[in-house]
Amino acid sequence: MATWLRIAIAILIVIHGYLYVPFAFYLVNDFQRSKGGSRLLAGVLGAATLRTGTLAVHVAAGALLLACGLLPALAPGATPVWRTLAVAGGAAGVLAFMVAWNGRSSHFSEQGVLGATASLAVLIGALAFADAVG
Repeated sequence: MATWLRIAIAILIVIHGYLYVPFAFYLVNDFQRSKGGSRLLAGVLGAATLRTGTLAVHVAAGALLLACGLLPALAPGATPVWRTLAVAGGAAGVLAFMVAWNGRSSHFSEQGVLGATASLAVLIGALAFADAVG
């Protein structure tokens, strides 16, 4: 893969990972309080635990995706590590959306469906094209 393309992809992944953290605080503090909690875990966890868990999953997804994005730019030969970070970060990003979603399709955009789609793209890309980064 051309160096410029590898760096461009890395920058996109870093930006995507970075956006998870501030979005998590918005989601936990504003949106979930006004629009309802998680449909997936509402009956299992209390409101405070659910907020903390939602925040933790979003921050974990952000950290994994940040590391995943920085690795191809800084160490292009580290394909196995990059692939592991990309799969874990992508899966955590999709899980973060699933945990936070309140069950209303009208709130897809406010609850991060675009981020979940981007995370799914990172996950699929890592599984299908891991050798292209090396």
